[in-house]
Amino acid sequence: MKDTPLLTIITVVRNAVNEIEATFQSIAALKKPWVEYVVLDGGSTDGTQNIIRKYQHIIDYWHSQADAGIYDAMNQAAALARGNYVLNINAGDELLHLPYEALCQARDCGTDLLAGRVVTDTRECLSPKWKAALKVYNTLPHQGAFYRRLLLLTYPYDLSFRVFADYDLNQRLYKVQIKVAITSDVIAFHSMQGISNSSSNAAELFHVIEKNFGTWYRWRAWLHFKWMGIKHKLSL
Repeated sequence: MKDTPLLTIITVVRNAVNEIEATFQSIAALKKPWVEYVVLDGGSTDGTQNIIRKYQHIIDYWHSQADAGIYDAMNQAAALARGNYVLNINAGDELLHLPYEALCQARDCGTDLLAGRVVTDTRECLSPKWKAALKVYNTLPHQGAFYRRLLLLTYPYDLSFRVFADYDLNQRLYKVQIKVAITSDVIAFHSMQGISNSSSNAAELFHVIEKNFGTWYRWRAWLHFKWMGIKHKLSL
């Protein structure tokens, strides 16, 4: 369609009144006519909806209603989106850059996923990698991943995973060998304080790996994270 946006940015949020404004400010600074912005609120009761209304001039569509969690909301938002590509910048994340030329090239070449770098609050810059290491740990932070919208409709997030459905999606896409392009651009800021970085959720992480690649890779992942933990302790 002639009026199809090049990109839809999605923000899903629930009760994040202290984090959401920085997210909105970062998107407002980079909002362009070729960018659609969709916000889904999961029925916040802490004042988040008031912040959403404050920024509704940059939002193309939003609603507030109960959902089954972050990945259910992300699936709903992908179904509502109209853009060629979808980028998830959720509460607590901040958008830093939109690679317009790279996105245009990706669209014209039929690329399924354009992946960029993400910076964290530990000053680490995470560079995306589309290689076999993805079987052991997530090499593709979703805050820098521009997925073709139709791809997300074909491969929605698996709601049986509460924390690592994004990693599960990346593994499933790796298995079917989608067309991927990598950019060196830093796309977003991502806080490392979220639940996906808590060791209490390791069981789900290993479940994702075993589901997609079997028990051997589950044990490889366990050894990888064990070694990373040892290295961290040695560096202290």
